[in-house]
Amino acid sequence: YAPFFEMIEGQKMDLHHKPLDTEEELLNYCYLVAGTVGLMLIPILSKENHPLLKSFAIDLGYAMQITNILRDIGEDYKNQRIYLPKTMMDQANYSLEDLSFGKISTEFISVFEDLAKKAEVYYQSALNQLHLFDSEVRIPLGMSIILYREIIQTCRQANYDVFTRKNYVSDERKHELIKAFMKTQSEEMS
Repeated sequence: YAPFFEMIEGQKMDLHHKPLDTEEELLNYCYLVAGTVGLMLIPILSKENHPLLKSFAIDLGYAMQITNILRDIGEDYKNQRIYLPKTMMDQANYSLEDLSFGKISTEFISVFEDLAKKAEVYYQSALNQLHLFDSEVRIPLGMSIILYREIIQTCRQANYDVFTRKNYVSDERKHELIKAFMKTQSEEMS
């Protein structure tokens, strides 16, 4: 029952938001609001191997929530929410004033890329464990991972403008990714 109560703790953090200081605090938040959801779903998605998939659920939760945070930096700031860890911003020399102006600079890109690369490592970890899921779940779950991961790339292609636009994966790009994923899956099965 722990994931249910931990998810509520994460929701309380959103109700009473305070900026995050460290990467550790960010990952804890990501676990509470997203990793817990994965932990609740894996017994449904994998009848036999769900005890082995705790790290999958947590890693995918980290990846997806970091992606949400990166995509929604501007919108979150307008709603008086800052999820970029202060220590990461300080290290890159990107200030709250820069954030308030939606300044896209090499410093901002450094913070964005640091988090994006971490998210991509977590996505890859999740993809590496996909084989542990029941066969009927692998393809839709794998496609959802591939498509969600692509949001990071759309932010990059928009020159990191996460302040004035909502970045999303186009239908055309979704079709390309699904086709490539299905080809890889069929090759692995032969």
